[in-house]
Amino acid sequence: THTSDIDQVLHLVCDAISRALGFERVAVEVVDPGTGALEMRASVGWDGAPPTGVLTTADIAALCEPSHEVEGCYLWPADEAIAIVGEQSRAYESRRNGRGPLAWDHHWLLVPLVHADGHIGGWIWPDDPVDCLLPTPDRLRILRIFANQALAAVSDAAHVDQLEALARLDGLTGVL
Repeated sequence: THTSDIDQVLHLVCDAISRALGFERVAVEVVDPGTGALEMRASVGWDGAPPTGVLTTADIAALCEPSHEVEGCYLWPADEAIAIVGEQSRAYESRRNGRGPLAWDHHWLLVPLVHADGHIGGWIWPDDPVDCLLPTPDRLRILRIFANQALAAVSDAAHVDQLEALARLDGLTGVL
């Protein structure tokens, strides 16, 4: 809330999700309004940059299947998700995996950033839970709250940028 820099806001969201919910790696991709493509905007925990182009907005929409929804988040075993979006999406695999029925085992956790009108504005990609367990519904509910707040902050920052541009330019002519 103290900045209008969208990338800084998203980095703070990634850091908060990592620290508060115990995900070693978190990334946020946002739809570029000009191209409609997903663009990596913030991440924490990766050695270098996280892989980009793993999913498209169409892939995210396909993975937002009600049978895999928990508290507004979508949890998939990796093989099932790849069967839907294609083998090219196997560019990344989790490092922290456990064993057993409640273990994180190469799962995909998808947290879409959905605007009020229903269109997808991006996604948060938390991975590698420190405890190597699947997140509980309570943790997923908190993650959804983080995602909603991130979307509101990004929207507010974009509005501030628009207002600053309008304050510098004449509304009729578009000149300074």
